[in-house]
Amino acid sequence: GDVVLNIIASAIPQVLLQLLVLPLLAKDVGAEEYGLIVSIVSLTSLVSFVLGNVLNNVRLLYQQDYADMKKEGDFNRILFFLILLNTVILTLVIFFFYSRAFLTIVFSLLASLLILCRNYFLVWFRINLNYKLIAIDSCLLGAGFLAGYCLWKITGQWQIVYILGNGLSCCFILLKRNLLKEPFSKTLLFKKTAKATGILSIASFLENTFNYIDKIILFPMLGGSLVSVYYSASAVGKLATTVFSPVSSVVLSHLSKKKTIGVAVFTKIIVFIFAVSCFAYFATYFVGRLFLFYLYPEWANESMVIFPIAVGIAILMIIDSMVYPFVVKFCNLINQITINAICLLVYLLFCFGLYKMNGIKGFTWGVFITRAVRLVYMLFVFYFENRRHEKYNEDRVLEN
Repeated sequence: GDVVLNIIASAIPQVLLQLLVLPLLAKDVGAEEYGLIVSIVSLTSLVSFVLGNVLNNVRLLYQQDYADMKKEGDFNRILFFLILLNTVILTLVIFFFYSRAFLTIVFSLLASLLILCRNYFLVWFRINLNYKLIAIDSCLLGAGFLAGYCLWKITGQWQIVYILGNGLSCCFILLKRNLLKEPFSKTLLFKKTAKATGILSIASFLENTFNYIDKIILFPMLGGSLVSVYYSASAVGKLATTVFSPVSSVVLSHLSKKKTIGVAVFTKIIVFIFAVSCFAYFATYFVGRLFLFYLYPEWANESMVIFPIAVGIAILMIIDSMVYPFVVKFCNLINQITINAICLLVYLLFCFGLYKMNGIKGFTWGVFITRAVRLVYMLFVFYFENRRHEKYNEDRVLEN
């Protein structure tokens, strides 16, 4: 029930955004300007979304520790630091690589601030496993996107789509539980919480680099038109990924209450996920092809060259999102940095190497290889650490 409700809740704003608002924006502004929009949105997702989601996950993992100590604090202090970090990074990157227009920078920063805060504030609903409120919040987010598009026609600032959507969401969440009213003070758990936030921030940044850096770096390299072609090919797959990624949130919410999980149980889960993913690939390909020509007819033929690979990337990302909560919960957190550092090297080697050999198609194959390496390595880490843990427990039983 929780999984289905969370998928529906996530689907509403993403369907509106990916299948209605963004295609309308693309028709209104053209390929070059749309490429710039996609690049700035990708940058915001890489930084703001990641930082907010990391703090959300850290609080979810350690909430019980604070409850046991009957303490509040730390999180608003960390949130303030993350907001400052977000502001500095986005300002510098947008100014030097995308646009020096004052309003573009200011509106992009405001949108990013609301995205970061919303993704953290949602933790209270997750702590209480209240997916009905998450569904209501998602409806408000979608309504805000639509209203934002109407205001964009008046103001000329496309960021208003994200500002109004995330602003409405933040207001709703804070009315239900105002996390900003919690103390700004430190507790005895601050060092532990801050360290976990730092480790997961680095790991998540490296992980999500593979989701967004292609669209971020293609604009300065090749211009907005090619970004539009690449994004359009991956948009339908990205929608499928976004719809299924809430499953990861639900899984992590339930896993936060568990101490261990057996390797045999995990294996059954993985076999089931892979079986469903095979069907999902073909369904996404055939349905997505129709959507591609309907939503982006101006450059759909160019996008079809890389579309089959882009769908494969999306399916790997969906599987990744299912495996990730198990690795976070039951493996050493430092593995997150190791996994993503290795994958970043693979990304740089294959994406740029294959791009020089076969253009945008080679670049897309490089992304596919990187996602496959990341998934295989995560599975290896989980099996290695948990088999060792099981063997250790077996040996202790025999000794006793």
